[in-house]
Amino acid sequence: MLALLLMAPKLRTIVRDYPETPDNIDFGGLSEWAQHNDWFMPAPVLLLIVLAGLQYTGARLQRCPEWGVRLWAAVGALYWLAWAGAIGLSTAWFLGMDDGLSGDAASPHTNGAFIAAHICVGLALFGNAIAAPFVGIGAVKRLNRVLTEEVTAGHP
Repeated sequence: MLALLLMAPKLRTIVRDYPETPDNIDFGGLSEWAQHNDWFMPAPVLLLIVLAGLQYTGARLQRCPEWGVRLWAAVGALYWLAWAGAIGLSTAWFLGMDDGLSGDAASPHTNGAFIAAHICVGLALFGNAIAAPFVGIGAVKRLNRVLTEEVTAGHP
């Protein structure tokens, strides 16, 4: 997702310059949504900061009371749910941009490094999008366990 964050401005410009259907600049559907929405793009940076905080506090759970361990486990589960959602949004955005782009028209005007990055980001997002539902299900199970069962310190 961090690579997508860096690619997004150039990708949006290329799609505007070389739309799939030049007669219909409104794109329509997912492509139109992608062209006009990027409010979630800072999510990868925020998720990285939260992950660092979770790792830092997770190493210190031995000294926490039970409620602290429960809170940490719940925040961890919510983190993974947010991650799954951010992956879904990023994948939809990327697919919308890719669908609105005329690859044949854009190829001669974009450098090879950008095209390679575009392909790599697409493959990475596709792999993460496959994993996201399973991560989300695991996070819901973890959150349910935290809310319904006893959790021992250091072993959420």
